Amino acid sequence: MMNRRTFLGGLTLGTLAVPRVGEPQPGAKAKVVGVLSLTSPETSAHLAKAGSDALRELGWIDGQNIAFISRFASGRLDRVPGLALELVQADVDLIWTGGDFTINAVHRATDKIPIAFFAAADPVASGFAVTLAHPGKNLTGISGLYHELNSKRLELLHLAVPNARRIAIIAHPSDPQRPRIAAQLDDAARKLQLRMTLHDVGAVEQIPGVFSAMVKEGTDGLLVAPHTLFFFNRAVVAEWAAKTHLPAIYSYSEATAAGGLMSYASDLLDQMRRSAALVDKVLRGAKPADLPVEQPTKFEFVINLKTAKALGLKIPPSVLARADQVIE
Repeated sequence: MMNRRTFLGGLTLGTLAVPRVGEPQPGAKAKVVGVLSLTSPETSAHLAKAGSDALRELGWIDGQNIAFISRFASGRLDRVPGLALELVQADVDLIWTGGDFTINAVHRATDKIPIAFFAAADPVASGFAVTLAHPGKNLTGISGLYHELNSKRLELLHLAVPNARRIAIIAHPSDPQRPRIAAQLDDAARKLQLRMTLHDVGAVEQIPGVFSAMVKEGTDGLLVAPHTLFFFNRAVVAEWAAKTHLPAIYSYSEATAAGGLMSYASDLLDQMRRSAALVDKVLRGAKPADLPVEQPTKFEFVINLKTAKALGLKIPPSVLARADQVIE
């Protein structure tokens, strides 16, 4: 992977990985942090390192002054509420999580234990914060601006594959932002004179059938909307896009590294590090209600030229020039 530049954006995603840590030892005077993730340790190892390194730099040493209780749902949405309750019952000092589905589960489980998140699509619309400047509840964290970037993703796909006229969107049916996704992309598609269809994917088992349906419809381009399910199963989605010869743009850079064609997203590693700073503040006595929800400032446009070659695509030089990273 070749770094070309880092695009620092202004104000234009559910996953959490945290340090690989053990259970707190009896009698330890450490702060105890509960971790809830819809993913698995394996699929989020890079984020785990970012969080671990950031906390260590802030003075939190695992086994000395901090300990973790981690729960991973491994892509099973039905497991999340129970895992959230486990952490609440463990009486941890803070719960660290990311992605609207897991944030909502923890929020439903407790309104007292502080919650820090590193990725939320729209914290105010989702009820996680009264306002970004003054959350006013027991939560604070980083907003990913995931859905605000969908129109830009469609534009980039159109520029990279100008002959693609019928674009499919896959989204999770339980995503409260789904109507917003549809409205945004319908408007963007109309301006670009593209035809758009929306397909729901609520479980990994549905992916093959949805791709078969898209092929039958004559789909020639795909946008994968943000959702933790698609992050966790990014390799599966990329594999089916390759099988069906569909050029696709994703909502996470990790999907491009897993074989996807392109991605445009806020930098998850940066968000992980910044959320660690909020964890630090809360553990030192700050109230989440008083800590503003932060917006992402780093965005990445990644192109996988190996995948483009396999699809028989030649990405225009003008599009390649925009890329922050190119996988060759």
